[in-house]
Amino acid sequence: MKKTLFSLILFFIILSLSVPHQFLFAQAETLPQMDVPGEGLNTLPDGAVITSIEEVNPYFTIEHITLADGTTLSKGIISGPSQPPAGYEAEREASIQPLSSRGVISNFPSYNWVFGCSAVSGAMIAAYYDQNGYPDIYTGPTNGSVMPITDTSWGTWSDGYATYPNNPLVASKDGLDGRSGRGSIDNYWVRYGSTADDPYITNGWPQHTWGAAIGDFMKTSQSAYGNTDGATSFYYNESAAKLTCTAMESMSAGGGRMVSDVDGTYGRKLFYEARGYAVTDCYYQRTNYEGGFSLDNFKAEIDAGHPVMINLKGHTIVGYGYDGTTIYIRDTWDSDPSHTYTMTWGGSYQGMAMQAVSVVHPAATPAVPTGVAASDGTYTDKVRVTWNASTGANNYMVFRNTSNTHTDEVVLTSNHFASPFDDTTATPGKTYYYWVKACNAAGCSGYSIGDVGYIAAPIPAPPSGVAASDGTYTDKVQVTWNASTGADIYQVFKNTSNTHMGEIMLTGNHPASPFDDTTAAPGIPYYYWVKACNPAGCSDYSIVDTGYRAVFIPAPPDGVAASDGTYPDMVQITWNASAGAHYYMVFRNTSDTHTGEIVLTDIHPASPFDDLTAEPGIPYYYWVKACNPAGCSDYSIVDTGHRGPLIPAPPDGVVASDGTYTDKVQVTWSANTGADNYMVFRNTSNTHTGEIVLTDMHPASPFDDITAEPGKIYYYWVKACNAAGCSDYSTVDTGYRAPFIPAPPGGVAASDGTYPDKVQVTWNASTGADNYKVFRNTSITHTGEIVLANNHPASPFDDITAMPGKTYYYWVKACNAAGCSDYSSFAIGRLGTLTRFELFVPLLISGGG
Repeated sequence: MKKTLFSLILFFIILSLSVPHQFLFAQAETLPQMDVPGEGLNTLPDGAVITSIEEVNPYFTIEHITLADGTTLSKGIISGPSQPPAGYEAEREASIQPLSSRGVISNFPSYNWVFGCSAVSGAMIAAYYDQNGYPDIYTGPTNGSVMPITDTSWGTWSDGYATYPNNPLVASKDGLDGRSGRGSIDNYWVRYGSTADDPYITNGWPQHTWGAAIGDFMKTSQSAYGNTDGATSFYYNESAAKLTCTAMESMSAGGGRMVSDVDGTYGRKLFYEARGYAVTDCYYQRTNYEGGFSLDNFKAEIDAGHPVMINLKGHTIVGYGYDGTTIYIRDTWDSDPSHTYTMTWGGSYQGMAMQAVSVVHPAATPAVPTGVAASDGTYTDKVRVTWNASTGANNYMVFRNTSNTHTDEVVLTSNHFASPFDDTTATPGKTYYYWVKACNAAGCSGYSIGDVGYIAAPIPAPPSGVAASDGTYTDKVQVTWNASTGADIYQVFKNTSNTHMGEIMLTGNHPASPFDDTTAAPGIPYYYWVKACNPAGCSDYSIVDTGYRAVFIPAPPDGVAASDGTYPDMVQITWNASAGAHYYMVFRNTSDTHTGEIVLTDIHPASPFDDLTAEPGIPYYYWVKACNPAGCSDYSIVDTGHRGPLIPAPPDGVVASDGTYTDKVQVTWSANTGADNYMVFRNTSNTHTGEIVLTDMHPASPFDDITAEPGKIYYYWVKACNAAGCSDYSTVDTGYRAPFIPAPPGGVAASDGTYPDKVQVTWNASTGADNYKVFRNTSITHTGEIVLANNHPASPFDDITAMPGKTYYYWVKACNAAGCSDYSSFAIGRLGTLTRFELFVPLLISGGG
C-alpha cells in the first residue's frame, strides 16, 4: 500500500506521541497504510468489513474484521523490532535464569533477528524438530545437513541500513548456503519497516520457488500480503476460542484470498507440509482470556516435546521450558544458546504483554511395525496376529492373503488400536499370510514383514483307494488315491519291499491325486503308500499297493566324453544318463572300429567310468551302451581320449641358417601341439651315427649352435618331447657358420742376429685364422716387398734366404677362407755373424789353405 501525504503526516504525529524521540526516524516506515479509527469503515471486496484498526504500539497493530456472515475476527500485525527496545536492558539481563532440571527442552536453538521476529521464531522451532526426528526440515550442506542450534555458521549481510545474520531456514538469499539465484531477501526485503513494494515487483522479477525458508510460507516481509519488511500477520478469534487452520481455509481475508492464504500460523503448516511432513494440531489462541491457552496448556506442550510460539503485543518469541510460573524463552535477539532469558507466564517482556500462541505440530508417519507373528494352529476359532507397537502410531491396519503377495489381499481392519488382532474369518486348516501397517494423521507406514498363520484343523484320515499302475506306462508308475477330507497336501512313499524301513519319500507336498513316479526303474516292482496332511499334521500310512514301470530298451547314452590327457593314471569316460537304464557297458579300441574292441565293463552303474588300463600317450576310442533287463541300446557316438599327454609329432619347418651369422648356426622350427621341450641334434654327415646332442631340453624355437666351426657345413635334426616321450627325428636341414677375416696377428718379432743361417719370425695366433702370410723388405715400406710364405700354418717361420749383414723388415697377415687380415706391425731382423772357426771350416772343405 502506498501512503498518501495526509496519512504520512498523520503517521508521524501519532508516532511522535507514542515513540521515544530516539526511535522516531528508525521506525519511520514501520507501519503499513491503514485506516485511522473513527474515519469510517473499510469494506473488503468480498463483503468482509474492517470495523476498526487499533494501533497498540509501533510494533503491533490490530485490524478488527466482521465477515460477511457476521463472524468477528481479528488480524494482528506483528513487526517486532530488530534490536531489543531501549530502556529495558537491565530487565532483560536480569531475566536470564539458570535452566531448571526439569520442564525444559534441552539444546534448544537460539537465533538472532533477521527478516522478521515471527519467521525467526518459526525457524527456531523448525530447527528443533529437524534435530529431533524430522531430518528433512533442513537439508542444506552445513553441519552435515542438520540445522545448527546457532546461526553463526553463515556470517552476516547488510541492506545498507543495518547488518543482519544470514539464516537459510528463516530467509533464503543468493549465495547463502550453496544457493544460486535470488531468494527471500533478494525478492522481498528493502529495509526494516519499509512499506514499499517488494523488489521483485518493482524490478519485474519472477519470484523464487518456496521450499527451504519458513519466512516465505509465513508471508513475512511480503508487501503483496500487506506485510511491511519485518512484519507477519496472525488471525484470531476475539474470544478464548482457538482459530484452527481448518477453519482458516473457509474464512475470507478479502481480496479474493482466504485467511489460510495470508496467516502466519497457517504458513508454518504449509512449510512443514512442503518439507514432507503432515501437521496435526494447528491453531492460534489467545492467552489473555479466561478459558484461553493457559500455563497448564503450555506445560503440557513442553512436556510433550513441543516448543511454543508466543506472540507478545509487538514481538514474537519462543517458549521452550518452565519452572513454576516462569517460562524460558528465546527472544530472537541473541544467537547464544547459553543466554536463558525468562518471563512470567501471562506477563510482559521488554514492555510488551503476552497476547497469544501459535501452535503447529508436524507429524511423521510411524515406523513399520516389527515382530509381526500369526498363530500357527494355536486356536481352533481364530488366527491371532501380534506385533510390537510403533512409535507415533495411533492405529494399525491388518492385511491377509492366501499367497505371499499384496495382489488381491484383504484388509481385515483399517483402524485397529493396538496388538493383538484376532482374525475369526480364517478357514480352519488353511494357511494365510498376514501383514501390518502403523498409521497416524501423517499417514501409514509400509508393510511389515509378513508371517503365516492358520486355524487348527483335525488331522485328516489316511487316503483310501491307493493304486499303483502295473506296467501301464513305460516312463513312470502312476499312483492314485481318493481325496481325504481336510487334507491340504499329500505325501507319497516308495520302497522295494513291503516295509517302511529304508523307504523313500517321493513328495512331501503334493496337492492331489495322481502322482507320477518317474524315478521308478523299468521292470522292478515297488511298494507305494500315501499320507494325507494339513497344518495340524499328517495321517497314518494308507494301505499299500504295488506297481511297476513297463520295461523298454533304453536309448544309447549321449554326451559321451573321454578325457584328453587330464589324468596321468587313467582316462575318465562320462555320459548322460539314459532313461530306463539300470547299468552301462563301456568299450575301447585303438581304432575307430568295433573289430577287436575291448569291453572294459559290462555292468557299470552310472557315469563316470575310469579306464585305469589305458597306456600313457596312446589315443583310444570309447563307446557306451545303456542296458536294463529288456536289453542294451546301440553304441553311443564315439569319443577319443588318452591318458596323460600324447607323444608329440616330429617338428616340421626345421631350418638351419646358412652363413647368416658369424658366431653361430641358428636352428628354427614350428611349435608342436603337446610338446613341452625339444632335442636338437648335429652331425657332419647326413646320418645319425656319431651325431651330437646339442640340447636335450630346449623350451622352444630357435636354438643357437655357437659350437659350430665357421665355414663348416653341418646336418641338423629336432625332436619334440613331453612327459610321454619324444617324437621321431624331424626332417634334416644343413647349415653353416659364416667365416670371418681374422685380425692382424699381434706380438710379431724377428730374431736379431740370433741365428747365423736364418731370421726366425714369431707371432701370436689370430682367432679364426687358418694360415698366415709372411712378408719381408729391406726398407720400412711394402713397395718391393717379398712374400716369403703364402700359406704358413702357424708361428714360427724361418727365413733362410736372408743375406748376412743386411737388415730386414718383416710383417705377417692372418688368413682364412674369408680372406686375410691387414699387415701386422713390422719387426726388424738380421742374420748372426760367423766366428773364425765357422769361417775356416768351409775353407778346409773347399781345400784352401
